[in-house]
Amino acid sequence: MSHIKNIIPLVLIMIMLTLSVSAQPAPSYSQTRAMDASVDAWPMYHHDPQHTGFSTSSVESLDSILWGVGLDNHAGASLAIVDNCLYIGGGSPNGSVYCFNATNGREIWQYDTPDEIGTAPAVVDGKVYVGCFNGVVYCLDAYGDGQGSTTVIWTYTTADHITSSPLVVNGKVYIGSWDYYLYCLDAEGNGDGTTTVIWNKRTDGAIMACPSYYEGNIYIGSFGGTIYCYNADNGLEIWTYHIYGGVSTSAAVVDGKVYTGADDRTFYCLDAFGDGHGSTTVLWSFPSPGVFTTCSPAVAYGKVYVGSSETSDFFCLNANNGSLVWNYAVPSEGFAYITTSPAIADGKVFFGAYDNSLHCLSAENGTSLWEYKLNFIFTAPVIYNGKVYAGFNWYLLCFGHTPKPAFAIGAIQGGFNVTTEITNIGDGFATAARWDIFIRGGIFGFIDIHDYDTKQLAVNETMLVTSTSPIHGIGRVTVTVIARTSEVAPLWTEVQGFVLGRHIFILDNNVQGRGIR
Repeated sequence: MSHIKNIIPLVLIMIMLTLSVSAQPAPSYSQTRAMDASVDAWPMYHHDPQHTGFSTSSVESLDSILWGVGLDNHAGASLAIVDNCLYIGGGSPNGSVYCFNATNGREIWQYDTPDEIGTAPAVVDGKVYVGCFNGVVYCLDAYGDGQGSTTVIWTYTTADHITSSPLVVNGKVYIGSWDYYLYCLDAEGNGDGTTTVIWNKRTDGAIMACPSYYEGNIYIGSFGGTIYCYNADNGLEIWTYHIYGGVSTSAAVVDGKVYTGADDRTFYCLDAFGDGHGSTTVLWSFPSPGVFTTCSPAVAYGKVYVGSSETSDFFCLNANNGSLVWNYAVPSEGFAYITTSPAIADGKVFFGAYDNSLHCLSAENGTSLWEYKLNFIFTAPVIYNGKVYAGFNWYLLCFGHTPKPAFAIGAIQGGFNVTTEITNIGDGFATAARWDIFIRGGIFGFIDIHDYDTKQLAVNETMLVTSTSPIHGIGRVTVTVIARTSEVAPLWTEVQGFVLGRHIFILDNNVQGRGIR
C-alpha cells in the first residue's frame, strides 16, 4: 500500500457528499443485504464480544474514497456493519441513528432521538441496540420500515447519561450508565415496548465503557477506578481490582487475559479468571507518558495495540509480557494525541489522531503505510469486506480500491508496417483505450508518421495494433508506441529501427516507461 496523504477542502467534500446521496429513493434492507456469509461482519463496538478490534477481512489498496455522506450531526463513537448495512449514531445537540448501504453509502433509514448518540450500535438478530445520552437504551428494527425510518421495539431508561456502547451476547444486552450501574437486559423485549432487567450491579463510579464478554463472564471498568468481573448470567461478582485512576475505555479479553488502560498512565494485563478470593492478579503493566482514556486496546498476532490519550504515542506491546515491540509517534506540528481505538486486519493497524488524520501502520513494525487527513476524527475505524470506514466529525467516509485498467505493450514487430499487442492487465474495464504509433527520423527527418485509434478493452483482453500510414524512405528511425486511457498514466515503449524503402526493420530491444512522451 503506497504512502499517500489526502487533503480535500471541506467545501468540496460537502458538495461531493450531497451529490452522492441526494435525490435517491431509500432502498429496502433486502436490496442491500450481502449474500456472502463468509464476510467477517463487525456487529458491535470493537468487532466482537471480547473487543479484540481484529477482523479476518483483507484490506484493499486504499486508493479512493468510494463514497462519503454528510450526517445531520457529528459521528458517534464507532459503527457496526452487518449484512452490508452500516449503522452509526450521531449527536449534538440532538441525536440520530443511521442505516446506510455499506457498498454505496445510500441511506436506508434514519431514526431521530431527543439527545445525542455517543455510543457504537450493536446489531444482533435483526435488532439495533444503542445507548442515548438522555439515559435511554433503544432497541430498533434493523430492517427499517421501508419508508426511510424504522420501528422502536423497546426502550429502557436508566437514571443518568449513557456513553457505554451496548454488548449483546446470548440474548442479553449489557450496558453501563453514569448512574454507576451495569445493566443486563433481555435483548428480545416483552413485546409491549418494554424489556426486563435480568440483573444490575452498582459500581463505584460512572460506567463509560462498553462491557466485554469472555467465557461466561462480563468485564467492565468504572470511572471510580475499579475493574469488575461478573457472571454473565446472574451478575454474581467474581472479582474486583482497584487501580488509582478512572477507567473509561473498554477492555480486550483474550486468552485468559484482561487488557485495559486507565487514567493513571498505566496499561494493565490482568488474570481474567481471578485468584479465587474475590480479586485477581496483575500479570504485567506498562507505564506510559500519557493516560488511556479515549483508546481501547486491540489484540492480534500475539500483540496488544493501544494509543495514548495524552501524547502522540501509539504502542505495540507483547501480549504475554508487556514488553514494548514498537512505538509510533504521530508526526504533527502541534498536539496530536490518539483519539480512537484501533482496528486491525490484514497486517495493518488503523486509528485516528488529533492531527485530524486516519493513520494506517504496519502491525509488524509500526511503519506508516497510509494516512488520510480531513477533519477531527473521534469515530473508531471499522474494517469490513476489504474496505475501511471512519467518521470525520460530521462526515462518514468509505475507503477502498477503485478498479482501474493497466496496460502491457508487447514486442514491436517490423515489416511493411509496425505491429504490436496491447493487453489490459489491470482489474478495471478500459472504456476508451487509445493507442498511438509514432515513426520519426530517416535522412533529413523526412519520415514523420503518427497513427492512432481508440477502442474498449476488457480485463485481460488483448488488441493487435498496426500502423496504417504507408512507410517510405531511408534511414534510422525511432518507433514509439503509447497506450493510454483517462484512468491511468500513459505507458510507452520505444525502439530504434531502420527504414529501407517501404520496409522497416526493428534494431533493438524495447525500453518502457510511464508518463507523457
